[in-house]
Amino acid sequence: MSRVDLRRYEPGDDAALAVLWRASVPLMGLDGFEVPPPVFFEEKLAEMVTRCEVTVAVRAGAPVGFMALDIEAALLDQMFLAPDVLRQGIGARLFELACQRLPAGFRLYTPSANARACAFYKAVGMTVSHHDRHPVWGHPITFFRWP
Repeated sequence: MSRVDLRRYEPGDDAALAVLWRASVPLMGLDGFEVPPPVFFEEKLAEMVTRCEVTVAVRAGAPVGFMALDIEAALLDQMFLAPDVLRQGIGARLFELACQRLPAGFRLYTPSANARACAFYKAVGMTVSHHDRHPVWGHPITFFRWP
């Protein structure tokens, strides 16, 4: 297994990150959820980089994950890893960086059905603050906070 580096988002990352993000969505446990086309993720990334600090995890020159932090809102907006690199410590490294960048704390939400993500966030010390419904898609979501 080769080394993974963390670096700032670069404009040429869009297509690879959109593909990675889209490939990760089916792992979220949302039965019956139709995964949007790649252009949806490219448009979301274009909007996200205007308000978030985006960090890309890179292995052998290719993105294998990313995290978007909205510093002003103290929000871990997105964190996705390519399905083939799960459970290799990359998510923990990205989370550690989030803690360093937002030492006073931050929040996030994830689909309640995403058992893998919920277990990860609990394992790294986040606590559940409340539950609600996704504002766009309507599925149940779980809100976490750190510390």
